[in-house]
Amino acid sequence: MPSKAPSPLRVERPERAALRARLEDLRALIPEVPALAPEAEAEQVLWPILELLEKKQRRLIEEDVRLAALRELTETLLRQPEEERTLRTITLYLRQAYGLVEVLLLTRRDDGRLQGYRARSSDGPHCEAVAWPPELLRGTAWESALAGETVRPAASVGTGAAALPCLPLLLPLRAGARDGEQGGEPCPEDGGVIGVLAIRPDCDTEAREDPFDLAQLGFQTATLLDSVRQSRRSRQEQQFRECLLEAMGDGLLATDGSGRVNAANPAALSLLGLEAARVIGRPVQELAEQAPSLVRHCLRGLDQQERITQAEASIVAGEEKLPISVTVVPLNGDGGAPGGIVATFSDLRPIRAMEAEVRRLDRLAALGRFAGSVAHEIRNPLAAIGAGVEFLSRSLPAESQGDLKFVQEEIARLDRIVRDLLEPSRSQPLRTSRIHVMDLILRAHQAVEPALDGHNLSLVMQPMSEADREAEIEVDADRLLQVLVNLLVNAAEASEPGHRIEVVWGKDPGGGPSTLIWIQDEGGGIPSEHLAHVFEPFYSTKPTGTGLGLYVCRGIVGQHGGEIEIASEQGRGTRVTLRLPDPIP
Repeated sequence: MPSKAPSPLRVERPERAALRARLEDLRALIPEVPALAPEAEAEQVLWPILELLEKKQRRLIEEDVRLAALRELTETLLRQPEEERTLRTITLYLRQAYGLVEVLLLTRRDDGRLQGYRARSSDGPHCEAVAWPPELLRGTAWESALAGETVRPAASVGTGAAALPCLPLLLPLRAGARDGEQGGEPCPEDGGVIGVLAIRPDCDTEAREDPFDLAQLGFQTATLLDSVRQSRRSRQEQQFRECLLEAMGDGLLATDGSGRVNAANPAALSLLGLEAARVIGRPVQELAEQAPSLVRHCLRGLDQQERITQAEASIVAGEEKLPISVTVVPLNGDGGAPGGIVATFSDLRPIRAMEAEVRRLDRLAALGRFAGSVAHEIRNPLAAIGAGVEFLSRSLPAESQGDLKFVQEEIARLDRIVRDLLEPSRSQPLRTSRIHVMDLILRAHQAVEPALDGHNLSLVMQPMSEADREAEIEVDADRLLQVLVNLLVNAAEASEPGHRIEVVWGKDPGGGPSTLIWIQDEGGGIPSEHLAHVFEPFYSTKPTGTGLGLYVCRGIVGQHGGEIEIASEQGRGTRVTLRLPDPIP
């Protein structure tokens, strides 16, 4: 019986070997791809592979749709200023779109806290706010995640109320993460990890978990969280700039390259006397009516790219011109083109007031030197006159003693005035007593009666009401008499023959605890340019005036706790009002 011939050897064709190699490469990427059995034909493997790839494609499309929706949602929320609402909505979306049992989205704050929201399927559409201080994170899986590690902890870390939940997967979220990665190269200025995403999938999701999907989720969440953080920083910087501009005492205007105002702080609007709507967004040339010289400096900076430092200008405010100091700095745009200007301007009125105060103090110093030099020459003749009057009083009859007594009182008052001028920088103590206002006015009338008769002037004295006829004040009678005499002499010198001078007194009609005395003349009035200076020492428009009368009057009234005011209209006369506090009951 002949022996059976041996079976021929199966030799694999090169095309089949190449197909097997490619299938093995594909299985390395997708383990679900079936292997090519030795007896199987290529067609037997092709259909399962096609079905698997279609399934993968559907999952990728779903993933792309979810991520695109997440990006669109975040962009919409970022237009709102509420960062917490944005984080809360993203957290809820991640849980619902990915079918997660639990998700925590936490941001890393500048002080090291982890703060954000926790969403669980059992809570429905609600989120729990979470905030953990740095000391609570030490030694936990959360600290490892903040160090940049992807962590899969087994259970919660901590004990009691301080126990921190540790979900099955903690993903560090980095600023600057690249597409397809959970993290990215650390960004030095951002500190690398900016937050943590913790997720707990359900059983079905966990069974089909795809590392690529997880990486995409981490990348997209990190990008969105970085956008939220940058939006927060942008708002903080904007708020800081706004606070800085509001806190500036100087006015600030900024324009673009075309000269249109794009920023103006409250100080600028206040100095210009305009509302923001009339300044911001409008050409700087439209401010020419309020500030022509300021506009000229701004246009020089725009047209000539010239830096202007502390140039003087003015702002028109009604009939007044406010002096300002202007600095203009040109800005460079793209490619060296003009990018606009920043103009700052400060109110020079405080500086001018300070300069005026320095001049006033110089005059006071001159007054002290003047008083010291002439006091001796004045007081010696006064002493001689006083002694002479005293000698005469011994030889004159009793009916003439009243006149001599008045002369002696006036000599004593003049001596006190000289003593006051000797020490202008030191207030003299008051010797106050209660006195009827009418008695004080009568004494002043007696003192100036010769001057009134010499100018053919009449003096009318009347209270505001019958009750005011007995009004009393508590003052230093001699010092206040000095004020009334000075004001009556001024009124007489400003009046024409036949004019009338009126003295009125009474309780403050406004209901304040004070008594008013005013002196009204019918003279030519004080020009407005002189009115602001009448209380300055040595300022006088009279050819023979010393400029000390009203200055001394204001000092005496002020020492009594009162006020002195002057109102004048050219051609209609001047009224000087004394406002003195009522005596304490």
